[in-house]
Amino acid sequence: QDLVPDALDRHKLVYLAFVFAGVNFLFPYNTFITAVDYFAYVFPSRNAESVMTAIYLTVTLLGVAVNVAVVERWSAHARVMFGYVVFALSLGSVMVMIVALQSCDSETAFAVTLLAVSATALACGVQQPSYYGLASQLPALYPQAVMTGESLSGVAVSLNRIITKWAGSHTLKNGTVAYFAVALLINFFGLAVAIFVKRSAFVLSHLHRGGKKITLASRVRSDGRQISRSSWQGQIEEFELAADSSAAEEFSTMNYSKLGDSSSSPSPDGSEGHQGNVSHSPSSPQRGRAFWQSFERWMSFSQWRRNLKDGLAVRWLVTRLIWRWLLSTMGVYFLTLLLFPALLVKVPQHTLADWMPVLLIAIFNFSDLLGKETC
Repeated sequence: QDLVPDALDRHKLVYLAFVFAGVNFLFPYNTFITAVDYFAYVFPSRNAESVMTAIYLTVTLLGVAVNVAVVERWSAHARVMFGYVVFALSLGSVMVMIVALQSCDSETAFAVTLLAVSATALACGVQQPSYYGLASQLPALYPQAVMTGESLSGVAVSLNRIITKWAGSHTLKNGTVAYFAVALLINFFGLAVAIFVKRSAFVLSHLHRGGKKITLASRVRSDGRQISRSSWQGQIEEFELAADSSAAEEFSTMNYSKLGDSSSSPSPDGSEGHQGNVSHSPSSPQRGRAFWQSFERWMSFSQWRRNLKDGLAVRWLVTRLIWRWLLSTMGVYFLTLLLFPALLVKVPQHTLADWMPVLLIAIFNFSDLLGKETC
């Protein structure tokens, strides 16, 4: 089924938006890590970069688990917005309290910094898979755009640090304030880009068509009926093993359809909704009852637990199919994290002084981008 002419990504604006999304959800973490020169000055007796990395990775795992639990509760757009709000609070609190005002003693400042890194990790764990899930509903070029943005993120942060450090060379504090201020501006621009993606006719047209993708955590068919757990798992295994596009069409795209107009979604009695300008709005009492019923379902602990349990079960099914690739990827990340950033910033600083870790991190990020883009 062809897209209508006005739903094409003619100027690649949606593609660029997904590239920027990839840059943005790793930007806060990279911002904290690349400010190693400032944190080494403020917390000289602590291995700030090692502690921040350990906390970030641990809490990110928790964030992914939270995303599994809320994937059927929050729309993709809500999860993405959650990430941007938390990023802004984390970067802003460190910029104001720790760098600009220096209003805390060393112990409190370190605790606030770690709390900000933890919040950033949680937000990234929720936002990152949400963006990938959304991009997977589009042509293959768009998940690749997110991965390209991730590769660019470290380079962009390194350039930000080098420029602001050089411009504020007369005082480390001023350069670091400017550094965090730029990160905040990029975060707010990313929020505006997310709103653009939500309203894009190109994205909405693909989401409404459903495509050949499958929303793994969904247990609702396109006709609105629940399917049994055994049937749900069996169909997912068949979809992954046989790549049968017809199986995917049995599932709704309920998680991402919330991004757009729902006028054509099935009505509660199973019939198709009206399209065009004709609509039948429920009365106020009906809307009120529907709201409270929806709220009660949203607050149900058993439903949250079932979402988490089923989401993990689905991911286990996928893990069984791609476990060799997972082990290979885990090995690469394990070796990388042994060196970066903890050992990298411990290289003796001779004539370059506090520029040494900044430049080494920049070289690492540029090499990382080169390696990913040439493979």
